[in-house]
Amino acid sequence: MSHARTVVITEASSPVAFATATRLAAGGHCVLMGSPRPQAGEDFAARLRSCGASVFAAHLDLADPTSI
Repeated sequence: MSHARTVVITEASSPVAFATATRLAAGGHCVLMGSPRPQAGEDFAARLRSCGASVFAAHLDLADPTSI
């Protein structure tokens, strides 16, 4: 039996991160994609949400403590 989890992906503006988010969202998990380029993450998250996924994007720059 699988339980849905909330997953945070950092540096989520790469193709690998997008593929990971897609797979996790398809498995029913809630995904938060953090990236220093939030618009790219938001565009991708919006596409997944249009298919019913729980995916969110946020500004996250590990070099900028205020974004953490």
